[in-house]
Amino acid sequence: MKFFIGIDDAGRGPVIGPMLLAGVLVDEKQRKELKKIGCKDSKMLTPEKREELFSKIQAISTSYAVVATSPTEVDGRLSVGVNLNKVEAIKTAEIINTIIKEVEGKIFLNKDEKIEIVVDCPSPNTLEWHNYLHQHISEPEKINLKCEHKADVNHVECSAASILAKVTRDSEIEKIKKEIGHDFGSLPYDEEILIEEKGTLKLEKIGNIKNKKLPDLLVFSLNPKNYKIEKSKITNFIEHPKTKIYNVSLERGKEIRLSINHPLFMLNEKAELINKKLGDLKKGDYIAVTGNLVHEYCLDSINLIDYLRNFSGRNDPIFISGRPIEEVLYKNKPKIILLAKNNGYDRTVFYGWLKKGILPLDIFDKLNKRLSLKNCYLSSREEKVKISPIFKIDKEFMWFLGIFLAEGWCTRYNVCVSSQTKSVFERIAHFARKYNLKTHTNKDWIAFSSILFVKLLKSFNVGNNAYNKKIPEFTFSCSKENIISLLSGLYEGDGYLKDGNLEIELRSKEIIKQVQWLNLMLGNFCSYRLRRDKPAHITRIMSKSTNSLSPDNLPGIIGPYLKNLRESRELSQSELAKKMGTSQRVLSNIERKRVNVIEKKTLNKFIKQIPDKNLSRLINSDLCWLKTKSIKPVGTDFVYDLGVKNNENFIGGRVGILLHNSGYPSDPDTVKFLDEHAKDFKDHGIFRKSWSTWQESERKREQKKLDGF
Repeated sequence: MKFFIGIDDAGRGPVIGPMLLAGVLVDEKQRKELKKIGCKDSKMLTPEKREELFSKIQAISTSYAVVATSPTEVDGRLSVGVNLNKVEAIKTAEIINTIIKEVEGKIFLNKDEKIEIVVDCPSPNTLEWHNYLHQHISEPEKINLKCEHKADVNHVECSAASILAKVTRDSEIEKIKKEIGHDFGSLPYDEEILIEEKGTLKLEKIGNIKNKKLPDLLVFSLNPKNYKIEKSKITNFIEHPKTKIYNVSLERGKEIRLSINHPLFMLNEKAELINKKLGDLKKGDYIAVTGNLVHEYCLDSINLIDYLRNFSGRNDPIFISGRPIEEVLYKNKPKIILLAKNNGYDRTVFYGWLKKGILPLDIFDKLNKRLSLKNCYLSSREEKVKISPIFKIDKEFMWFLGIFLAEGWCTRYNVCVSSQTKSVFERIAHFARKYNLKTHTNKDWIAFSSILFVKLLKSFNVGNNAYNKKIPEFTFSCSKENIISLLSGLYEGDGYLKDGNLEIELRSKEIIKQVQWLNLMLGNFCSYRLRRDKPAHITRIMSKSTNSLSPDNLPGIIGPYLKNLRESRELSQSELAKKMGTSQRVLSNIERKRVNVIEKKTLNKFIKQIPDKNLSRLINSDLCWLKTKSIKPVGTDFVYDLGVKNNENFIGGRVGILLHNSGYPSDPDTVKFLDEHAKDFKDHGIFRKSWSTWQESERKREQKKLDGF
């Protein structure tokens, strides 16, 4: 009987709390049980799932061991030249020795049989690390040792070990938080941020980023030098233990859920953009939100096979046809016949496909043939409707998609849109003719029959009722013109003018959120509110004339700063007002903070007379400013953090709230945290003092002592 030990770590990267390693010993039968209960790499599981699996893994395994390495121990070993990789090798050997000693006499191996050990290797030099680890194993003759990268993904025993290590570390962090009375953390799992992945823009839950390759991801963040929103690389992802979550409500219906220590950006009376922890915020503080996102995307086509492959089956197939498909049918006859048989098709059906030059999409997909799809077409049984697999995204299609999202639904065979506007009927009829579709109408709706279009809309995951509809993800990567076309269709169905502003009212909160993001990409600032008398969500595009906090204005809080600038030039209010071409009363009200907002056109006149870099940067920024209305607890959740190259901030919330990250050496808020609390933590040993930020904090404190002397 073979036995396997899998070993993995947790907490290697973070500088707060211990590093944990775990090992799990199982036989072949137990490995299958681990797979059956859903053991995966801990980073691929939700915190709740990890906690659920923790006790099950302990019950299933023959033996297990968990070893903690404190920050003090890491620091001590580093001080004598033992780096973190070697520390992990020493601790891994400790786990192996512990497990082998514990099971001695309990498990029986054949004469030449050894325990197979797989370890997730932290070093790029696998061979050297393997040899170093092997030196510290007390009975090397009893084992076969393998060191691999991504072992926690590829071997279920390593996955199980990673779960034990991660859950144990989370528990240790909870103890530290209670002991020191301070919290660490950021955003809950389902808080969304806007990311770019391999050139495609999408809204993603922050908790899902742990399953993605960080080098492929970009996030929108604020450049601190010019206050412009730019794309930056995500460099780190950290999952923190459960903590209290608070809902922060701002003016205009903007919201974000945060832990108490996550910082937001705010504007102070000195016209400075500063980050401030949620726990330090007060009602009325001005918070930075995004007023504009740079849009440079121009997706003009999509591969429909990527969308429709799961909507073709034996009973209701979608066919692909064309000259390249005819060649595939003739050259791969035996393979296609076998695939057809294995997928429930009758053997003779192949000859019908061969005669017509068609192939069901589910069979074509399994062939894994890389073909030019230029001269290919997709169709359903009706065969009259044919669409190129490389589907062109144009204004006409996007307008139709918008009106469908507002007023449409699908039956099994029909796509329907309700309307009482003749021009809408005419545009839909024109769109249908483009694809050889016949429309039928009555007084209140228009429809066209097409199984292919029904499946296409379903594959876009747009939903089929007013409450679950959402805009397809690819829309975010389309050109501005096509985004405008989709929104115009959506607004034509459910939009209206109110008080000179364009509003839209929908039952789906998901679409309302997406509409706000899309408008932000077009430079439109939107508000949000929930209708009181029925379950409906409303968003309004704020016009420049009525939006007191549009990108064209700055909060009146900076009035004293303007006064100081004026007085530094020894100018009276009347003198400056005359030079600016405005009244002294206007200037007086601004300086005394008697106005809520200051128009940028007024501020531009001001800096022509009194140039100021800080004020110019604010005027030309991509930011808006909203007052904090309330901060309320909303339960507990696991929280997550992102490291962002250079800028250390990112855009999130509902919608476009600027967030400072927390918990990284490059984060100035973490440096401040250490400066303020290092004395409290000095004897706790919860920080790695080998961490550069800790060393810098210590150096500054020593320098202050010397300066004082």
